Amino acid sequence: MSYLQTKTIRGIFCICLFGLLLPSCTPSFDDQGLQSCNCAASNNRLHQQGIRALLASRFNSLEALKEVLQIDYHHVDEKTDSAGARRSFVTLQHCSHHQKARSLLSQGLRQKDITDAANGTFLDRVFLLLKDPYAARNRINLYKVFNLGRRRANVYGYGDVAFYDLALASVRHIIPQENSFLSPQDSSEKGYLNTFNHITAQAIITACFSEEFADYIADVHERNNLPQLITGKFPKIQGGEAAQTPVDNYVDMINNEWGQSIGLRLKKELNIDATTRWTPALLCQFLNKIQQHYCYAFGIQMNPFRKNDSLILKYTAKINKVLLEGIIN
Repeated sequence: MSYLQTKTIRGIFCICLFGLLLPSCTPSFDDQGLQSCNCAASNNRLHQQGIRALLASRFNSLEALKEVLQIDYHHVDEKTDSAGARRSFVTLQHCSHHQKARSLLSQGLRQKDITDAANGTFLDRVFLLLKDPYAARNRINLYKVFNLGRRRANVYGYGDVAFYDLALASVRHIIPQENSFLSPQDSSEKGYLNTFNHITAQAIITACFSEEFADYIADVHERNNLPQLITGKFPKIQGGEAAQTPVDNYVDMINNEWGQSIGLRLKKELNIDATTRWTPALLCQFLNKIQQHYCYAFGIQMNPFRKNDSLILKYTAKINKVLLEGIIN
């Protein structure tokens, strides 16, 4: 197996280990996944709990989520893709403050396909590359996002930080008030932390790379996690209860769209791309603008990031090492 093929497979395989791969959808319905909107859900009580963002902790069932999201399943015999192949897909629509986020998740490469190829024969790996040339073309950027999103003390030193740490800091910035935590679960892993993790990471990936690339990373993971998301035919257990709820996944998909829209706006506003040299001031500005979105979305108040924060200094150094110096082993 050639060096290029080995590096390509390793690059694809990295995303299997990506602990916070963010579910999203490709392709988008428009350039930002957003459209003007005047739908009934805009006036829904539950909808008002999260404007341009959602908390999974606020929904105790798929039925409750459907009061806010429009979910449509398109089965294999109903639609063909641009190449004429028949494939199933699911679309989500979230109307909020006269804008609409729309997500699409279709059949395609799964995380299991990647791990099977990595553990299989040479022909298995070649077939995977032929099946998904996008991964081969973007293998270096896959490495970069993998490193930005994971704690890798062996590469970047003791106390290395990642997307999760930025989200955790934002949770700690919430100023406790009467309406800050409407549900006890808001302070759990499935509450603010999960929402902040998805939106912040998607905004950074979109700003540094592209919305398409952020979508791709998410889709591979999501198809494997719960493939029934595409069909709506979720497994049952004794008593008719759902064995695994799709609420978290669908909330993540929509939050990714909002995160990507923030990333696109900040990419233009702050003139960011993959060649940008980040400073603590720039990273603070970027993260504080995202926090402004959280305050607006959930009616909360938050303390800001400061440029001398240890987390800010560490992540500024890391993002420059990954994007500019190529330290991605």
